[in-house]
Amino acid sequence: MGSAGRGESLLHPDQDNGFILADHADAEPESIDRFFNELAQRFTRGLEQAGFPLCEGNVMATNPLWRKPLAHWQAQVNGWLRARGNQEIMFTDIFFDFRAISGPPELAVALRRHVTMAARDNLPFLAQISWLQKDHAGSVDLFGQLIARDGAEKDAIDLKLRGSKPLVEIVRLLALKNGVEATGTPARLTALAEAGILAGEDAGRLSEDVTFLLELLLRHQIERTSARRVADNYIKPESLGRPERERLVQVFRHIDRWRQHLVADYFPGLG
Repeated sequence: MGSAGRGESLLHPDQDNGFILADHADAEPESIDRFFNELAQRFTRGLEQAGFPLCEGNVMATNPLWRKPLAHWQAQVNGWLRARGNQEIMFTDIFFDFRAISGPPELAVALRRHVTMAARDNLPFLAQISWLQKDHAGSVDLFGQLIARDGAEKDAIDLKLRGSKPLVEIVRLLALKNGVEATGTPARLTALAEAGILAGEDAGRLSEDVTFLLELLLRHQIERTSARRVADNYIKPESLGRPERERLVQVFRHIDRWRQHLVADYFPGLG
């Protein structure tokens, strides 16, 4: 799930995972759950030993919320879409990009199809995400200068929070609204362009923006790990050359325009 499901994890990931269980008779639910709970414990410990920290938000298969049969997953998704609270929005933000890595593929296929159709038919839910996009603070001031307000010293830009995450959310929202099942951002953009939902120029620009942000983040994280420092997402504007700063300003302005477009054109009167 999360960025790993989109193929966009860099050098600062944690664990987001879950189990989709085949529907089974209720005669032995406790023994079945004990088995998969133990499997989840081994699985997450193994990932931790391999360098993937445990998720601080407990979004892992060791948590029953993220370990259940297909029918229960479908019901839980329906509940999240109806509730539309902050916690449910957070859960869907993580869950909607899930990708199957092992086991019978038909379980993930069935859940993906259910998620796609349920979200597509729930305009109030999509409008809620759209309005949250509108409320995100921009990172460019009125004079076209980058605003650095993140990190311990409040002198950096969290490039994931301010840049790559909002862009990914914009593309995801467009995909959900139009019934696109793909999870990777490039795949979503390709599908949206092929369906005529996005102009080829818009899809290309969004793809270039995402690539630029990910390359900046990866270079920054490699530099930190090479210096034996913990990889993070905080980039100081002065560490960038002038062309990169100007390009970053363009990307942030592009994000702001898409936020306004989503709210004004896609979900008028909803929220």
